[in-house]
Amino acid sequence: ALVGLLLGYLVPRTRFLLMSATLGNTAPIAERVEARSGVPVLEVHSDLRPVPLEYEYRETPIHETLEDLVGRARAPVYVVNFTHRECAEQAQALTSARICTRAERERIARAIAGFRFSSPYGRELKRVLGFGIGVHHAGMLPRYRRLVEQLTRAGLLKVVCGTDTLGVGINVPIRSVLIT
Repeated sequence: ALVGLLLGYLVPRTRFLLMSATLGNTAPIAERVEARSGVPVLEVHSDLRPVPLEYEYRETPIHETLEDLVGRARAPVYVVNFTHRECAEQAQALTSARICTRAERERIARAIAGFRFSSPYGRELKRVLGFGIGVHHAGMLPRYRRLVEQLTRAGLLKVVCGTDTLGVGINVPIRSVLIT
């Protein structure tokens, strides 16, 4: 929706299509774009959710919760953290959880075999990736973020510890979000 709004100022007389899976009611945005640009806006709306939302509250330790979610085919799981440091610490702490089988870890090792992890952070990332755990935040080098995204899309990572970077439009097939 924001892209359409910005384009209204950059490309006059352009028709806009506003789409969002997370904004809810976009009618007020469409009205403002139309009023400011003078160009008709097409709003596509549907309440149909192909994947229904489910909510749970638990008091189990995070590693037990993740093992359960992975065991019930609810992975990849996005574990929300509020700082870059928390992402790395959480990923490191989860390496002792039973998240991936040996065969899955071997597939990950083959997938990252040719990748260059040259920075100190890269070597730390490589280690947690080997356990099926990714880290994703804005403080990472873009090539490391892209690698985590690719491995997740390929179904190789079961857990991604990240900040809100996954929630701002990156197309990664997350099945569960865990907020601690």
